Amino acid sequence: MAIETMTLFNLVCERSSLDPILRDLVARGNIALRDAFSDIQESDFGLSTSEDNAAPIIDMSQIHRIPKNDSLKETRGMLREIMTAMAMAGEIHLEDVRGDYAYEETRDLVREVYAEQKELKDRVGILEKELKQIEEFECEDCLEGLSVDFGQLMQLKNFMVKWGRLTSENRQKVIKNYENIPALFIDMGTEAASKTLYLVIAPLELTGEMERILRSLKFIEVFPPVALMGTPAAMKHAFESRKTGLREELAAVKREIREKSQHRLTGLKRSFSRLQMEESLEGLRGKIAVTAHFAYLSGWVPAADKEALEKSLSIYEPGLILTFRNLMELGPKVKVPTRMKNPRWSAPFEELVKMYGIPSYREVDPTGFFAVSYMILFGAMFGDLGQGFVIFLAGLLIRRRKSPAYGGILSRLGLMSMGFGVLYDSVFGYEAIISGIFPGGFYLRPLENINTILFAAITLGILLLYVALGYSIFNKLKQRDLIGGLFGRSGVAGTLLFTALILYVLGLFTGRAWLPPWLLTGVILLTVALIFFREPLGNLVLGQRPLHGETPGEYYVESSFDLFETFLSMFSNGLSFIRVGAFALNHVGLFIAFHTMARIIGTLGGSVAMFILGNLLVIFLEGLIVLIQGLRLVYYELFSKYYEGDGTAFEPHTLTSEVD
Repeated sequence: MAIETMTLFNLVCERSSLDPILRDLVARGNIALRDAFSDIQESDFGLSTSEDNAAPIIDMSQIHRIPKNDSLKETRGMLREIMTAMAMAGEIHLEDVRGDYAYEETRDLVREVYAEQKELKDRVGILEKELKQIEEFECEDCLEGLSVDFGQLMQLKNFMVKWGRLTSENRQKVIKNYENIPALFIDMGTEAASKTLYLVIAPLELTGEMERILRSLKFIEVFPPVALMGTPAAMKHAFESRKTGLREELAAVKREIREKSQHRLTGLKRSFSRLQMEESLEGLRGKIAVTAHFAYLSGWVPAADKEALEKSLSIYEPGLILTFRNLMELGPKVKVPTRMKNPRWSAPFEELVKMYGIPSYREVDPTGFFAVSYMILFGAMFGDLGQGFVIFLAGLLIRRRKSPAYGGILSRLGLMSMGFGVLYDSVFGYEAIISGIFPGGFYLRPLENINTILFAAITLGILLLYVALGYSIFNKLKQRDLIGGLFGRSGVAGTLLFTALILYVLGLFTGRAWLPPWLLTGVILLTVALIFFREPLGNLVLGQRPLHGETPGEYYVESSFDLFETFLSMFSNGLSFIRVGAFALNHVGLFIAFHTMARIIGTLGGSVAMFILGNLLVIFLEGLIVLIQGLRLVYYELFSKYYEGDGTAFEPHTLTSEVD
């Protein structure tokens, strides 16, 4: 439950070593480059002034960016066609992309294979086009029962003859306006409108007008294989025979392509890996500054991988300068990326934390607290052993087939629901089953303990708010925000005020003074004053001037409203958690309604139907509502106290096998 420590490195290498170094960095998969060109221009690139560094420092005045590789897109397109023709899978082998090799060798190999396959691939294209032409024209049973020779029809000299398809909507337009169309518009079959063929015959002098009409109808023209046209019976035989011949010839040509280039297979597989690497490097080169002799790189690496990085780059020495920067030396404009590092039990909840925002590098990772609080809130609102088990199983299924993260979240929520279900003595909405099997345990049935449930919900909310305030104080002090950490409404002063108000309210309800009245009043007045005067007081303690960041009048008006909002939020935040108890009661109340309907029906089938329907509605409908309410409580009531989420994710450059 922490944020991984990062280190900023600056690297200078000889221009000739740049590509091998970049390949090694990408293959490592734990480096995120910054824009070294901008760092140098803004004097954020760390390079000590020594005799050994004289040449790179002098060359910095001539830095420029690397031009794009204009041939990469074309080469990748050629390789895709080759892979398709040879039924070759795209697999990356890291041993093929490391080290010193020339991209031009890969490019030339791909071009050679593409050229030697071109004639055969052109033949494949011609055959596939003819096969597609026949298949598009074919319409099952469209021409059955006709004795027309369509071959002769296609040869009419004074008439335009077209074949095509229409959507259902445009078919109706033709039917309604047929008398206004200067052509024969013949429906050739009874299949779905999108598949049925239409034959259009019009005088040749009306071609222009008919073209306009057909365009307005979005007529999808298909082109019949003229050489195979004849009577329907002859066409059917000719089509089948020609399709068989085409498929056999296609298979033979494709087999010939594979056999012809089989001896190139190893090189082509290596070429795929290297072109994928080149694609990755193309994205990185825009972040690198170069001169005629040197290349300058800047990037982030996890501190735990610092020594491994040094060791892997040592093979390029001499001629390489690698320095690691002290993050304390960096100005506030340098934003350190965040990599969240959580144990397996809480890692899935990172997705929900990221929905709110990425924690900044100097913030505490809230994932662990989020996971615990969200699971408890969900379980308390949706406590049922049977339904929780269903949610648990659904989570396992989603985790395996769709999303490991969200499936993991759902399965953990299901387990917590099962735990509270045991406490509530509830299985699929039926109470007293668990207690009947395991008598003598402690069971807290919601409808029998309404006040206890509601009071426990508020108590839980207050405890969670205290943890949130603790996080807030720690975060602010860690970020050296002493004013907010000590005097802010989510700082020490705000926490003391919240405590004093709770004790005051408890005293009103219980009639017992938890602290002497004078002490309680003094704490409230003192903390209110600290919050109200926090900025001038903090600046005074820190010795900063001026005391106010704006005019005193503007500050105190704003501070007055802020103080009012502080009191309002302290009361509303705690009371918001009463909905946890309300949903626990609502959960039981819904099943009472379904049980009542089952008794009204009075039959076994009706009872079973109500049992199934009730559980399905509760699991899907109420479960969704509880999921949202739990998120609302964590995001609004807790995160608003301590979490900013304005960080930047650490996204290392990696090599994937995805093909455009």
